[in-house]
Amino acid sequence: MPRGRFRMGRDGAYKNEQPQHTISITPFFIDQSEVTNEQYERFMKAGGYGTSKYWSTSGWAWLEVTGIEAPAVWEPLTDSNRNVPVRGVSWYEADAYARWAGKKLPTEVQWECAARGPFDLRWPWGNSFQDYCNHYGLESRQPWSAGTNPRGRSPVGADDMSGNVSEWVSDWYSSRTYTKADRNDSKGPKTGRKRVLRGGAYDSHLFELSTSYRDWSPPNHRHPTFGFRCVISLPSAEEQGGK
Repeated sequence: MPRGRFRMGRDGAYKNEQPQHTISITPFFIDQSEVTNEQYERFMKAGGYGTSKYWSTSGWAWLEVTGIEAPAVWEPLTDSNRNVPVRGVSWYEADAYARWAGKKLPTEVQWECAARGPFDLRWPWGNSFQDYCNHYGLESRQPWSAGTNPRGRSPVGADDMSGNVSEWVSDWYSSRTYTKADRNDSKGPKTGRKRVLRGGAYDSHLFELSTSYRDWSPPNHRHPTFGFRCVISLPSAEEQGGK
C-alpha cells in the first residue's frame, strides 16, 4: 500500500466506528492471505512455542502458565487443510508468529486501509453486499482455503478481509479511539485490557463483515474463529532520505 490518505470508520454505524475521519498512512505491505495452517506449522517446527525471543513479555508469561504447544484448533496437515487459515490462536500467539516471521500484526489503520482502499468501500469488493466471502448465511461452519473466491479481494489484492476468520490486529481496544485519533498513522491506545479483531468470520452476520466493523477480545482468548495476517511497514520518504 503506497503512502496516501483514506477515509476510516463509518458515520451512522456503531458508535465505536465513528466519526469517520481521514487518515494519512505511510507505505506498508500486507499479506495477501490470512496466515495458513501450513505457514503456522513452520513456526511451530522452528521452536516457536519454546523460544522466548519471539514472544512479548506478557505473552511469554502466559505461555509458561498455560504450557500450550499448538493452536486451540489444530490437526495434522493434509492436502485439504494446509491452505486453510490457522485458527484458535490468541493475540499472543499471533504476535509471536509475526515476530518470528520478521513482520508485525497490522494496526487498525493499516488493516482498514487494505480492506477498503482509497474508495471508502463498505465491503472489500464494493458498496453492495455479495456472497463473495465466507459468512453465516452460507452455513459453511468452517473456514475455507485462502483466496477461494477472488471476487472478494480488496482493492489492494488482499483475500478474505471479510469473513473466513476474524483477524487480530496490534491495537488495544477502546470505544473512543476515533474521537481521539491522531490523523497520521494512529496506533490506538497505549494500554488496555482487550485487543481489536477485524473482518468477521465464517459464523458472522452481514453487519460484522464490513470494512469498518470493530470487534475485541482479551489477548489470551483462543476462540475457534480467531486468526490473523501480517504486515511489513516500509520507511517513509523522509526516513529514506535521512539514511
